[in-house]
Amino acid sequence: MHLPISCRTATALLLLSMADCGQASLAGFPYLQIQPDARVASTAASTVAGVSGVGGLQLNPASVAGLDDNQAQFLWLDHLQDINYFNTSISLKRYAPWILSAGFSHLGYGSLDGRDEFGVSTGSFESQDNLVFVGAARELGAVRAGANLKLGWSTIDDARASLLAMDLGLQSRVGKDFLLGAALRNAGKVLSDFGSSETPLPVTLQLGVQKSLEHLPFTWSLAWEQVKGQDSNMTVGGEFLVARRWHLGLGYNFGLGEDRLSAVSGESTRGLSAGLGGRIMEDYHFHWAWNSFGELGALNRFTISRTFP
Repeated sequence: MHLPISCRTATALLLLSMADCGQASLAGFPYLQIQPDARVASTAASTVAGVSGVGGLQLNPASVAGLDDNQAQFLWLDHLQDINYFNTSISLKRYAPWILSAGFSHLGYGSLDGRDEFGVSTGSFESQDNLVFVGAARELGAVRAGANLKLGWSTIDDARASLLAMDLGLQSRVGKDFLLGAALRNAGKVLSDFGSSETPLPVTLQLGVQKSLEHLPFTWSLAWEQVKGQDSNMTVGGEFLVARRWHLGLGYNFGLGEDRLSAVSGESTRGLSAGLGGRIMEDYHFHWAWNSFGELGALNRFTISRTFP
């Protein structure tokens, strides 16, 4: 077997996991912490309380409860060199009041150079991560509830790893335009691992609030997050309605803004996020998000979604 992690692969995993949890760690299947939605990413994934629609499924499974229309979405993440990530998801109201969902994500690292323990080239190999999920959600009075069941599998050359995990989510409206939310993500079991010891899953608890202002076209959100085995983190975000069909998102990830990586200390933009989105045709919406990591660079997400009867 080739050495599993190249410098390029490590950098990709670092950026992708930090993008949505604010933690600089390669452990614990970091691809599970990627949020596959540009609108969510534009507000630093702080909208666990108020996120709605198919794009929020992997932030809070309750996001699709009470949908008026079926929804489908595709996301592409612009990354380094030939590293690519995409996600496609769909939510159907056919069995209302239950909303059923399914999705698939793929993270590919392209062709990597293998080395043995002496640094001698052993040829090229492929590495990738995949995730498939199914979910169900519904409204229960003023509360929305949802759950996802996820199966993930990874390959590094001829080595394999797999996992089975669950997400649970709740959202509730308290008073006028004030929302509470909670999500437990990635609780489950590693079915097989690359090595002899089992890598722990990044079990994540996130709590949040969201409020729409009465006299301004602005909604703010705040979330606290705890990933098992890591420091807790806070994210804050907001959306401005800049036109009848378009909104501007801004966010800040405190975990990224702190000096966790000495190599990028002093970078004032690290932890910031922004995005723009809105309706481009009758049933189609487009969203773009930008997440900054200082000297490490930035990530751009692009989402196209559609509603249909």
